[in-house]
Amino acid sequence: MEIKDGRYQIECEDADLSRSAFVRVALTGSSFRDADLSGVVVDNVTAKLSKWSNVDLSGMSIRDANLGGASISESNTDGMTIDGVLVTDLMKAYRAANVEVE
Repeated sequence: MEIKDGRYQIECEDADLSRSAFVRVALTGSSFRDADLSGVVVDNVTAKLSKWSNVDLSGMSIRDANLGGASISESNTDGMTIDGVLVTDLMKAYRAANVEVE
């Protein structure tokens, strides 16, 4: 199926859209629930103010990204690195440097 030039609202449920391509499309306000995005390539995309919860991002790679103001909480960061440094090591060092003396 090919959709070009226009404004459409599409509702998909129990559908397989594998190998689909989205180029110069607006998905503002869209939602993805119970979706498998494994192996998806995301390039030159704006995801400002997007919210991701209850997601498996293991093995994900982020490069050349603006993460200003991004927040990660209540998440498993074992094995996660930032510029090659383990996040768990960064957190240990941060906590050690910020121990309150009583």
